Amino acid sequence: MLESHDRFGITKIERLFSFTTCKNDPKEAANKWKKGIPPECAGTCELEYYQSNIELLKIAGVEVEDPPGENTKDFAGIEYNFGAKVVLKPDFGVTIKEIKSKFKGNFLIIRREINVIGKNKISHKSTLVLDGDVHIENLVLDGSIRVISNEKKEVKDLEVHDKNYVEFVPIDENETDPRLKMRGYKAVGKEDIIDISFV
Repeated sequence: MLESHDRFGITKIERLFSFTTCKNDPKEAANKWKKGIPPECAGTCELEYYQSNIELLKIAGVEVEDPPGENTKDFAGIEYNFGAKVVLKPDFGVTIKEIKSKFKGNFLIIRREINVIGKNKISHKSTLVLDGDVHIENLVLDGSIRVISNEKKEVKDLEVHDKNYVEFVPIDENETDPRLKMRGYKAVGKEDIIDISFV
């Protein structure tokens, strides 16, 4: 296709931003995990979804603390280390420019609760869902919130210390819901998420 004098370039993108797949059932995924091969199952896709959103926040200037090693849990034969569960809806932002524009000042997502003026702080156990034209400044979060708006809204100086975490736990052996069986775990605490709605 190319002549010897043709010029070309290569763009390299981190796998976390460019590729993940859900193609293996829990048993096959666990076998691959034992062999050191990516499990490529529903659970790892969900983990990578949260991780990619956290990386987008890092690029936007948000400092994110990794979850501690002792946070690792075994679900259906695969070890997971879920940190903060960050969901960025398309209406919040898709491009780096859009996401950067939604945060002001210095930002820090951490595990511990400390009071530092001018920083956004989110514990590694927290869940943050951002949906719509929401602008964040000075958020302290140790719990779970969902912020929704259908117009431009600023959320400033909000502190949530409810510790209403959404956590993943193993499913029962008799679980029949295929959406849970394919993961090997289920979420508890979703009903306690605090909704901040401007809709």
